Amino acid sequence: MQKPKLLLDKNIGLKVYKEVIKIARREGKIIVTMDKEFGYMCSPHKPPGIVLL
Repeated sequence: MQKPKLLLDKNIGLKVYKEVIKIARREGKIIVTMDKEFGYMCSPHKPPGIVLL
């Protein structure tokens, strides 16, 4: 099992957003966020799913 990496350790802002979308698409993951701005940025890219809390 891989050790999880924190995206914030290497990237900031828009780079984190792009990396999260790329990983979600590749791994078929659902994105769950309390950050509405991030959620709205993700939704046009159609990851497998997104949940805004």
